[in-house]
Amino acid sequence: MNETFGTYADGLTDEVETIEALGEEPVYDLTERATNHFVANGLLVHNCSEYMFLDDTACNLASLNLMRFRKEDGEFDTEAFAAASRTLITAQEILVDNASYPTAGHRPEQHDYRPLGLGYANLGVLLMDRGLPYDSDAGRAYAAVITALMHGEAYAQSARVASAMGPFAGYAKTPSPCCA
Repeated sequence: MNETFGTYADGLTDEVETIEALGEEPVYDLTERATNHFVANGLLVHNCSEYMFLDDTACNLASLNLMRFRKEDGEFDTEAFAAASRTLITAQEILVDNASYPTAGHRPEQHDYRPLGLGYANLGVLLMDRGLPYDSDAGRAYAAVITALMHGEAYAQSARVASAMGPFAGYAKTPSPCCA
């Protein structure tokens, strides 16, 4: 798998042809009430930090670059994506106990509650590549299928890890994400 997929770095740079100053205006960042998204300079964003878990825990996140799963014929490689989702959950399980944390309280909480997050990047690029408008029923359906596949594989792999290693210490005290 390492021969096919690798790390991805984006310098996040764009070229600007001209800039025309229009003046200054006060900007206020706030949280809008309907979805609790953070509004930053007029853009709705959904940062990890809006999810409040337990004191002394950190968000252990990983993401998959969806464009790395585009086959030469333009189709999405669901088998490779499913395998990568399982691999990342396993890797996160291993890393949680081997990472360094900013305070002494973080390590036991991380071990006991194992807050892991798996996501993806470049959905918009993938949809454009397939000719699907981002804000369309077809685009949302395509994203839903990818999300469901990742979600199902991650949960199933987490269950396999728990079957082999036992559930994490705080499992019984943690509400199920499906029913909280």
